[in-house]
Amino acid sequence: MDIVGRNSILAAQGTSHTRLKSFITRAIDQPDALRRIAIKVQPRVASALRSWAEKGTVVAYNEVKKVTFENIGKLFANLEPSPVLDTLDEMFDGMLMGIRSYPINFPGTPFHHGIQCRNKAIGIFREELERRKMYQNSDNTTKDVMDGLMLLKDDEGKQLDDIEVIDNILGLVVAGYETTSISITWTLYYLAKYPHVLQKLREEHMPLRKEKDGEFITSDEITKLRYTYQVVEEIIRLANIASTIFRTAAKDVEYKGYKIPKGWKVILWARYLHTDPENFEDPLCFKPERWNEPAKPGTFQVFGGGSRICAGNMLARLQIAIFVHHLAAGCKWELVNPNAEVTYLPHPKPVDGVEIAISKLGFERTLVEGQENARGSVATKVALGPLQSKVKEASQPSETGMETSLINALSLIDEGEVSIGDSGQGNKVQNGSNDNSHLADLLPRSGSRSAVLKPCKLLPNQGVIRWVISIKERVESKPLGIKS
Repeated sequence: MDIVGRNSILAAQGTSHTRLKSFITRAIDQPDALRRIAIKVQPRVASALRSWAEKGTVVAYNEVKKVTFENIGKLFANLEPSPVLDTLDEMFDGMLMGIRSYPINFPGTPFHHGIQCRNKAIGIFREELERRKMYQNSDNTTKDVMDGLMLLKDDEGKQLDDIEVIDNILGLVVAGYETTSISITWTLYYLAKYPHVLQKLREEHMPLRKEKDGEFITSDEITKLRYTYQVVEEIIRLANIASTIFRTAAKDVEYKGYKIPKGWKVILWARYLHTDPENFEDPLCFKPERWNEPAKPGTFQVFGGGSRICAGNMLARLQIAIFVHHLAAGCKWELVNPNAEVTYLPHPKPVDGVEIAISKLGFERTLVEGQENARGSVATKVALGPLQSKVKEASQPSETGMETSLINALSLIDEGEVSIGDSGQGNKVQNGSNDNSHLADLLPRSGSRSAVLKPCKLLPNQGVIRWVISIKERVESKPLGIKS
């Protein structure tokens, strides 16, 4: 407790613990709070995934940590991405390593470094506290967890001291930052390993994404996604981020004929519970369907239990589910090192940090039902992916007599093999029928944006051809002739 702080909820006992947990639960784990948080964290998640896709190959653990810490910084202390937030990230890394080390406070040891990192983090948060005191709102409104802790009072009406506020911020970040990051990293790992699970998730999330039409998913909608819930529970069961749970016997206890004296330390090996065949059938197999039924009482201790259960357990589940939604509905990826070994200290994760090759499913267009009539014209429908500018249903006749109906939709097809240049030198169709080259007229004209035209199998009616066009880059402006 020297690193997280003896005033934090992790160390508090009795009425102090009850008061802190009640506040923290209201702030980050109750339905009203989760509704606000779901909307607040998604812009960074969506932006991060776009950035990953642009890079092509990323180490998931490193990237997930960045976006998770940015969101936690915003939720807990209203901190925006900045050099200060980067410094805090480094400090918390050092604190986590110190917590997992033997407590020898001697220069050169991880524990000593952890103490130094704690002191530096305290200095940063103390400055933030002083700034807030100068500009504190008269109506006592709160923007984040730090504001709420500053207003929290004990049974005698006394507010928390500065160090009590800071200790609780430190304790909450330590408890939730790394564990959530690794859980999301394992999400990317397991969904790549089990494509049939990812496909079922797509079937659950794609209709919702189409219905939302560019808006973010809400926490209320997430709670209705039954299969997503099962996947999240299975991920955190197998990931076993907190492999052990420590407790101190408050009084003499007898358990199965053994006496545990008061004051003795008790260690619950949670990983054993979660991989015991008596508790879970085929325990090492990734089977979300097992959560059609709840776990046996006492066998699922990912967040602990009783009065000391993690105060942010629903927040952790929400953050994982949000990533699942944006990944399943908008990305495709594969493991670069599918057989990477796993390291278990300080937390279990593949040694390569789950390196993935990732790209976006969105920003694609599908031409469906191109049917030539007697005059050679084509009636075509175009399904648009999630573009930056909303495109409402519209129609525009072309010089060739085609009529194009534009509707919002999402395509899940891969890019084809037939290229169309968009350099202003005319369109050249390779490996396709020249009779259908006029389909290139449907592509928006903007700079050197390139696209792919892919012929697919013939439909039952003769002369009906299914075509696919994938726009490689986002459409930054509306194509000519499209009304918004």
